[in-house]
Amino acid sequence: MNDVHSTTDKPRNKTRLWALRIPARYEGGSAPAFHATYEVGISADAAGELTATVDGAPAPLERAVRLLNEAQRDGDLVLLHEEYTDTLDKAAARRLHADLGRLGIKSWAHYQLAASVVGREITSLTQVRVGEVDTILSTAMLERGIRAI
Repeated sequence: MNDVHSTTDKPRNKTRLWALRIPARYEGGSAPAFHATYEVGISADAAGELTATVDGAPAPLERAVRLLNEAQRDGDLVLLHEEYTDTLDKAAARRLHADLGRLGIKSWAHYQLAASVVGREITSLTQVRVGEVDTILSTAMLERGIRAI
């Protein structure tokens, strides 16, 4: 079983929040009663540095990982929220709209193009990640028959 926390790759600009329940341990084989519930969050900044929260308060990363692994192994673990914080701000989204418009793509098609390139639903260009902009623009140029210089 994989640990919730892996050191093989460094996530960037990402936050996850889980709800978890950890059962009490009984000897004698009786059914476990859930005795602890937590809300655990782990965030990675642009450098890949991890921080953690337990029930909304800052917590040592080791504690958060231990709770997540215990819930994954013995209890219930539910991902409540996942957020990427490296998405375009409103000004950058406006610039992307303008660039796509200059390439002759109608404004209503910007979201459809972005979604097809990134492989997920896009209802606002503020959902586009910073690293995806060049790929979206390159694809738009190819679709319009424009060569990059």
